[in-house]
Amino acid sequence: MVLIPLTIIIPIGLILIILATILWIIHNKNKNIVTQLKTEKKRLLLYKEQIKKLKITSSNNPKADFKKLNKIARNFFNEYYSLPLSKSYLELAKQFNKTKKINHEDFCKKMSDTEYTGKIITQKELTNLTNQFLKIIEEY
Repeated sequence: MVLIPLTIIIPIGLILIILATILWIIHNKNKNIVTQLKTEKKRLLLYKEQIKKLKITSSNNPKADFKKLNKIARNFFNEYYSLPLSKSYLELAKQFNKTKKINHEDFCKKMSDTEYTGKIITQKELTNLTNQFLKIIEEY
């Protein structure tokens, strides 16, 4: 029988303990990241579902549906881009222009035109805005 000296066993034991600790820490961090990703995915799915529901249940009142789209879009921009709900769509468009988010900027300009010019929105325009916003959500 071969005896291994303590001067070899102790350092190897310490290395194994350190490795086990590092692996445990990495595992816990990955677990937290996976949980956060799942939560984020659920939140995005909720926005997609709200938009799809809006498309399906669109009424004969495009103005009311526009208000719903407005509320969903503002909440989305607030939650995902930390942009205040109080900013106008033109201010949001300027912000997105700085970050080179052309689709976002275009959507905000169209929303501003519709909201502040007083023109009556048609069902076709509402559908286009809804589809454009759905693309923004899917890009995120």
